[in-house]
Amino acid sequence: MTNKPTKPKLQPTRIEHSEESLLREFRIHVANESQHWIMVLLFFAAAFIIYYLLQITLITLLEASKILIGFGLISFMAIFLIRNRFELGLLDGLYYSAFSSAPICLALFLSINAACQDTYKETHLIVGFEAGGSGYTYQLKDEAYQEFWRIRNMSTSPHNLPIPRVQFTFCDGIFGYKVVKDVELR
Repeated sequence: MTNKPTKPKLQPTRIEHSEESLLREFRIHVANESQHWIMVLLFFAAAFIIYYLLQITLITLLEASKILIGFGLISFMAIFLIRNRFELGLLDGLYYSAFSSAPICLALFLSINAACQDTYKETHLIVGFEAGGSGYTYQLKDEAYQEFWRIRNMSTSPHNLPIPRVQFTFCDGIFGYKVVKDVELR
């Protein structure tokens, strides 16, 4: 018999963690169930306000998204700076900034912008239209407001108009974005 060296049997190394310590790392610490419901209600209220105000504000969706992300980053940084004082984790910061402070700040931004008083009127000739959904999207002469289909979408057929024109009543928003106060087909 030959003496062959035998390989020692290796046992896997085990790192033991209690389940409690693992769960605590990924749990949102501060908000209890009633606070979650309040945040859900605030989120949906802000989303409704944002949706309504985006229909009448001449701001592109890309610009509005950039503003929303900016508010989210600012609120996340603020929560990050005070996290030790209120025992907040990183997930808490993401949760609060994404689902409460950023949408509320964007809704306030658009609401303050829409609080303008001095109005003026612009009249544009309708040169074409597309039927779709429950209405028509008009094309205006010189491609006016081409990137803002939301204000050119109306339910009245252009065939019923003697001279198809649309008159917009605008006001310049506080933050520089035009706000549509009225749309009238002539």
